[in-house]
Amino acid sequence: MRTSGTRDREKLSRIGFFHFGQGDKVDPVASLRKSLSSLQARSTSLGDCLLVLPEAFNVLGGYFGDHADASIGSALKQISAETKIAFVAGLIEPSQGSTLGCNSACLVDGDCCRLISKKRQYTRPGATRTLYRPCRFDGPILHGGLRIAALVCNDADQGPDCFGSFEDRRSEFLKTTEALKTADPIVLCVPACFSTARDLTAVAKLWPEASAAVIANGHSSCSSVICTQSTTMPGTWEVTGVKWENDWAENHLKVVPLNSGNATKAEAPSG
Repeated sequence: MRTSGTRDREKLSRIGFFHFGQGDKVDPVASLRKSLSSLQARSTSLGDCLLVLPEAFNVLGGYFGDHADASIGSALKQISAETKIAFVAGLIEPSQGSTLGCNSACLVDGDCCRLISKKRQYTRPGATRTLYRPCRFDGPILHGGLRIAALVCNDADQGPDCFGSFEDRRSEFLKTTEALKTADPIVLCVPACFSTARDLTAVAKLWPEASAAVIANGHSSCSSVICTQSTTMPGTWEVTGVKWENDWAENHLKVVPLNSGNATKAEAPSG
């Protein structure tokens, strides 16, 4: 049994996303709980689930809101303790005096909250205030039998960032995951708020070293996706997402086995 943080944890064998597409984002925790209730009704145990949440999940009103709520991190710990689900959540760190916090991806599993990555880019077009600063940190962790890595939103896509090039990010990704010195599967978690339409499956496939990539989007402009590499045909990806464009403006929670593209689906209604 693998351990990380304060709680023993069983092997993580299912991965999924919470797609936060609805327009009303005033209470992210309530929206997550509503979607989770469907999954709980279908599954006898959720202790094998790794669920990725969108970028800036603790910002009330969504990614373009003005206030990061520190209580949401504690609420996620409580939900994790209740359901035994491990989350990778996009969270804006609190400011320290005049120094803005970073836009981070953190593992939340019971009482455990561990930093995995910080966003290198600043992308909040049209926002009324600056909420975070570009930062640089990549620290994949071994947890639940997986090498869990993370990149926040645009950091997973091609293009330069505030500290270097896409090739720099790829090099850092390879170096830090290999440094864990294990052959456990790599799962790349991408908390995101892609606010313009794009092919997120193509973004996930930029990281072929990962056994799977999960992009959890917090906007209605495009889907969220789970991409898993076939165990029998390397280089072949099985893709699960929010299929229809008309559904992107609703909330959806989807989970698949790590070694299969056959989804066990739970969805929340819009609104």
